[in-house]
Amino acid sequence: MVQKANAPGPGRPRRALTSPTYVEVKMAEISLCSIPDCDKNSEKRGWCGMHYRRWQRHGDPVAGKPPRVSPGSKLQWLIDNTAYQGDDCLQWPFAYEPNGYGGIVYEGKHTSASRVICIFAKGPPPSDDHEAAHSCGKGGDGCLNPNHLEWSLPVKNQGDRVAHGTHNRGARAPAAKLTEDDVRLIRSLEGQETSVATASRFGVSKVAVRKIQKRENWGWLE
Repeated sequence: MVQKANAPGPGRPRRALTSPTYVEVKMAEISLCSIPDCDKNSEKRGWCGMHYRRWQRHGDPVAGKPPRVSPGSKLQWLIDNTAYQGDDCLQWPFAYEPNGYGGIVYEGKHTSASRVICIFAKGPPPSDDHEAAHSCGKGGDGCLNPNHLEWSLPVKNQGDRVAHGTHNRGARAPAAKLTEDDVRLIRSLEGQETSVATASRFGVSKVAVRKIQKRENWGWLE
C-alpha cells in the first residue's frame, strides 16, 4: 500500500490540524493569584487585586481578612465608638470599600461608615451637600475616629484633600492624560501655535486645549 505524501510516517509527530484561537492564546497568558486557594486573576506582584490591597494596607497579602459579621454588627460598632476619645486614627475593623473607606447600609441606603459615625457624633449634616471630612486625611485608610470628622462642603473638603496630598484631581485622576507641567506648557503656547497643533503635540483634543488655556479646566493650578 502506498503511503500518502501528507500522512505522518513512522516516528513523525502528527501536525496540529488547527492553530490556537485568539481566546485560547489569551487564556494561556492569564495567571492566577499566587496566594494558595485563590482562583482570581493576578493583577500586581503576582496577587489579585484583593490580596494586593491587603499588602498595601497591612504589609501582608493575607493579613486583615475581614471577619464574618452578623447583621447589625457594623452599626453596633459605630454606636459603641461614637464617644471614642483617643487622638490616633480609629481603624474600621470590617471589610473596606475599593476606595479604602468603610461601607455600611444605613436607613436602607449604602453609604460610608464615616458619614454614619459623623451623624452619631456631630448630629445630622447641615445639608445634603455636606460631606464627612477627615482632619487627619486618612479617610481612605479606614479612619473612623469621630474626633477627626466634621461636616464640610465639597469645595472645602477637596481643598483639605489637596493639603493632605490625598486628592485625585489633575494628574492623580485615573483618566488623566496630562501632568501639571504639561498644562503649564499648554498655557504658555497660547498665541504661539494653533490649538490644533498643541492638541496634536499632547495627544488631547483642541477643545481640551482651549479649556485649559481659558482656565475652564485645571483652573486650580497656578
